[in-house]
This record gives sequence, structure tokens and C-alpha cells, in this order.
Amino acid sequence: MTFSDSTVSELNFLLTRSTAKDTFTISLGRKETYVGLIDAEYLQNMTEEKYKVIAPKWTNNILVAKDGDKVIGFVSFMRNMVSILMGR
Repeated sequence: MTFSDSTVSELNFLLTRSTAKDTFTISLGRKETYVGLIDAEYLQNMTEEKYKVIAPKWTNNILVAKDGDKVIGFVSFMRNMVSILMGR
């Protein structure tokens, strides 16, 4: 997928179903992203080990935008919407 407008000269990315590795990467970002939005104790208690167990369970309802192997964005939504959007 390619996106162009007056602010971004060109942005190329792949939109794909999330893998456990992608979801783990996204999960780690929550500790920084959600400070002040989610209970601090909850965020502090979510360790990498816990995310490694949880991440594989979250792949069915997340699509990721990737630039090569780097996750540059994601969207999460109802599980049945993945099939509709991915044409399955």
C-alpha cells in the first residue's frame, strides 16, 4: 500500500495480520503510550513475561502496518471484522 499527500512525500507499508511477535512489540509500547491513561499499577505489573504469554492470544483481531520488519502502526477491532477486511 502506498500513501502520498502534501505532508508526506511517500510512505510504503504492508498491512497484514499480526503475528505473536508483532503483538508482543505492540504490547511493550503500551507501557509508554498509556501512562496516565491506564492505572499505573496495572502497567507496572504487566511484565515482558506476561506479554509473551498473552500476545499469541491477541493476533486474531489486530492488523499491523509494517515497513520491512518494523511495526509502524496497528489497528485492533472485532474479531469477525478481520475476515471481512482481509477477504476471508
